[in-house]
Amino acid sequence: AVVDLCDIIVTADTLALHIATALEKKIIALFGPTSSSEIELYGKGIKITNEEECKCYYEKYCTEQVSCMKRISGIDVYKSLKSLIG
Repeated sequence: AVVDLCDIIVTADTLALHIATALEKKIIALFGPTSSSEIELYGKGIKITNEEECKCYYEKYCTEQVSCMKRISGIDVYKSLKSLIG
């Protein structure tokens, strides 16, 4: 119900992403240790990944000094939000 109240969802690859997709919400999806190519947003959102390929796919803990999620820029998220809002 909380996801349904939102106009835009900013989330990682979580249950919220899948609920938002089912509810046809606008989505900013952040991908790091999971594969963005395995998720379809059906034209309702933007996928953001870090610029380097993640080396810790689906592992419980990241082995890198700087995780791929920390490499995602807040500026990229902001620009994506602006483009979805119009």
